[in-house]
Amino acid sequence: MSPEEIEASIQDVGIRVNKLKNLVGLDEITKIVSITYIAETYFKKSRSWLGHRINGKPAGFSLSELKTLKNALENISNKKREASAKIALV
Repeated sequence: MSPEEIEASIQDVGIRVNKLKNLVGLDEITKIVSITYIAETYFKKSRSWLGHRINGKPAGFSLSELKTLKNALENISNKKREASAKIALV
């Protein structure tokens, strides 16, 4: 691939990631779940690193990072489900 084709491909991925972000409502998720927790626990990175990717600035997510984010949200969801199951309703 030429440098121009690589750049176009990177831009295309960024556009698709932003569409995916809007589709899955990551903006709302970040109000519910700690970005810091996800960044530090699953990515071993800072809150600002994850925040920049969620907002598409200066970079978006790579495919590997999207998989990590997906796994993180699934893991957190399972933890919340398990905790709520332990609550005894009287």
